[in-house]
Amino acid sequence: MNPAADRSRVLAAGVVAAGAAALCALAAWSSETVENAAGLTATVSRSGTEAAPWLLPCVLAAGAAFLALLVAGRRTRRLIGAVAALAGLAVLL
Repeated sequence: MNPAADRSRVLAAGVVAAGAAALCALAAWSSETVENAAGLTATVSRSGTEAAPWLLPCVLAAGAAFLALLVAGRRTRRLIGAVAALAGLAVLL
Protein backbone atom coordinates (compact mmCIF):
# COMPACT_ATOMS: atom_id res chain seq x y z
CA MET A 1 0.00 0.00 0.00
CA ASN A 2 1.15 3.46 -0.86
CA PRO A 3 0.47 5.96 1.97
CA ALA A 4 0.31 8.90 -0.43
CA ALA A 5 -2.32 7.15 -2.55
CA ASP A 6 -4.32 6.24 0.55
CA ARG A 7 -4.20 9.82 1.78
CA SER A 8 -5.41 11.15 -1.57
CA ARG A 9 -8.29 8.62 -1.59
CA VAL A 10 -9.32 9.66 1.91
CA LEU A 11 -9.09 13.33 0.93
CA ALA A 12 -11.21 12.75 -2.16
CA ALA A 13 -13.80 10.75 -0.22
CA GLY A 14 -14.05 13.43 2.49
CA VAL A 15 -14.42 16.28 0.02
CA VAL A 16 -17.06 14.35 -1.95
CA ALA A 17 -18.96 13.53 1.27
CA ALA A 18 -18.91 17.16 2.45
CA GLY A 19 -19.99 18.35 -1.00
CA ALA A 20 -22.82 15.83 -1.14
CA ALA A 21 -24.00 16.85 2.32
CA ALA A 22 -23.93 20.53 1.31
CA LEU A 23 -25.96 19.77 -1.82
CA CYS A 24 -28.48 17.84 0.27
CA ALA A 25 -28.78 20.80 2.63
CA LEU A 26 -29.48 23.14 -0.30
CA ALA A 27 -31.95 20.86 -2.10
CA ALA A 28 -35.73 21.17 -1.81
CA TRP A 29 -36.91 19.11 1.17
CA SER A 30 -40.64 19.66 0.90
CA SER A 31 -43.14 21.16 -1.47
CA GLU A 32 -46.76 22.12 -1.05
CA THR A 33 -49.40 23.05 -3.58
CA VAL A 34 -51.49 26.01 -2.44
CA GLU A 35 -54.72 27.23 -4.01
CA ASN A 36 -55.83 30.82 -3.49
CA ALA A 37 -59.35 32.26 -3.48
CA ALA A 38 -59.29 32.88 -7.24
CA GLY A 39 -58.63 29.19 -7.90
CA LEU A 40 -55.02 29.63 -8.98
CA THR A 41 -52.55 27.07 -7.68
CA ALA A 42 -48.93 27.59 -6.81
CA THR A 43 -46.30 25.14 -5.64
CA VAL A 44 -44.13 26.31 -2.76
CA SER A 45 -40.85 24.52 -2.01
CA ARG A 46 -38.72 24.67 1.13
CA SER A 47 -35.01 24.00 0.96
CA GLY A 48 -33.01 22.39 3.71
CA THR A 49 -31.56 25.74 4.73
CA GLU A 50 -35.08 27.11 5.25
CA ALA A 51 -36.25 24.07 7.23
CA ALA A 52 -33.06 23.75 9.29
CA PRO A 53 -30.94 26.92 9.02
CA TRP A 54 -28.17 25.46 11.18
CA LEU A 55 -27.54 22.53 8.83
CA LEU A 56 -25.34 24.14 6.17
CA PRO A 57 -22.96 25.82 8.66
CA CYS A 58 -22.60 22.48 10.46
CA VAL A 59 -21.84 20.70 7.18
CA LEU A 60 -19.21 23.28 6.29
CA ALA A 61 -17.70 23.09 9.79
CA ALA A 62 -17.53 19.29 9.54
CA GLY A 63 -15.81 19.54 6.16
CA ALA A 64 -13.31 22.03 7.52
CA ALA A 65 -12.65 19.84 10.57
CA PHE A 66 -12.08 16.86 8.26
CA LEU A 67 -9.51 18.77 6.22
CA ALA A 68 -7.84 20.11 9.35
CA LEU A 69 -7.59 16.59 10.79
CA LEU A 70 -5.72 15.45 7.68
CA VAL A 71 -2.99 18.07 7.96
CA ALA A 72 -2.69 18.45 11.74
CA GLY A 73 -0.24 16.82 14.11
CA ARG A 74 -1.19 14.43 16.90
CA ARG A 75 -1.98 16.99 19.63
CA THR A 76 -3.79 19.32 17.27
CA ARG A 77 -5.81 16.38 15.92
CA ARG A 78 -7.05 15.61 19.42
CA LEU A 79 -8.06 19.22 19.97
CA ILE A 80 -9.84 19.44 16.61
CA GLY A 81 -11.56 16.11 17.29
CA ALA A 82 -12.83 17.40 20.63
CA VAL A 83 -14.13 20.61 19.07
CA ALA A 84 -15.83 18.64 16.26
CA ALA A 85 -17.41 16.30 18.82
CA LEU A 86 -18.74 19.30 20.76
CA ALA A 87 -20.16 20.75 17.56
CA GLY A 88 -21.89 17.45 16.84
CA LEU A 89 -23.28 17.41 20.37
CA ALA A 90 -24.60 20.95 19.87
CA VAL A 91 -26.49 19.76 16.81
CA LEU A 92 -28.17 17.02 18.83
CA LEU A 93 -29.30 19.49 21.49
